Amino acid sequence: MFNMKSCFYGFALLFTIILSSCGSNESPFYKSKDDMQKQVDKIEKQFTSNVMYKQVTMMFEPNVGNIIAVMVKQQPESKMIENWSYVNTPISGGRRGVRLKLGSFGSWNKANEEFEKDNSFRDFSLKEIPWGEIPKWVSMAAADMIKKGVAEPEMQLLTFMNNGNGLVALISLQTQGGGSSVRYEFNMEGKLARAPY
Repeated sequence: MFNMKSCFYGFALLFTIILSSCGSNESPFYKSKDDMQKQVDKIEKQFTSNVMYKQVTMMFEPNVGNIIAVMVKQQPESKMIENWSYVNTPISGGRRGVRLKLGSFGSWNKANEEFEKDNSFRDFSLKEIPWGEIPKWVSMAAADMIKKGVAEPEMQLLTFMNNGNGLVALISLQTQGGGSSVRYEFNMEGKLARAPY
C-alpha cells in the first residue's frame, strides 16, 4: 500500500548510505541555475508531459555526482505510483553487510510501483517549481544555520512534495562532516514556511 511518509524516509535512508565509486566531476545541482536546470532536463527527457509527480528528491554525493529519485504517476488519473532513480556512475554501497546496487552510468532505473491509497499528498507538475530559485533558497538556509552558530553547513537533500497545504521544497542541511541534519521548508514563492530553529 502506498505510504508517502514511509517512502520519504526510505529515500532519505537510501541517500545517506555511504556510497563508493571512481569519483565524479559533476557540479552539485544546487550551485547554480544552470546546474539545477541540467537535473530538470534529465527528468523531462525521461518522462512525458502528462506525468504527475508525488515526490522529487535530489542529492549530491562527491564520489557519485547528482542523484535523482522521483515518484510519478504516468497519467493524472492513474492510481499507480512508480519509483524511479537516476545516477551518473556505476555505484554500489552499504554498511554492516548490506549491499545496494543503485544504478549504472547515466541511466534511469525503475525500483518498483505501488497502488496509491493515501490521497493526502497531492500531485504536482515540474512547471509549478521555480527551479532557478532553488540555489538561492539553499544559500538562504545555509546562511541561517551559520547565523545560528553552525560553521560550514553542508547540503544533504532537496525534496519537493505537496502535503495538501501546497507544494513545498524541503531543504535538508547537515553540520560539517556528516553531523546532525536540519530541515528548512520553503513555499514556491520563496518564503520560509518552516525553520528548524
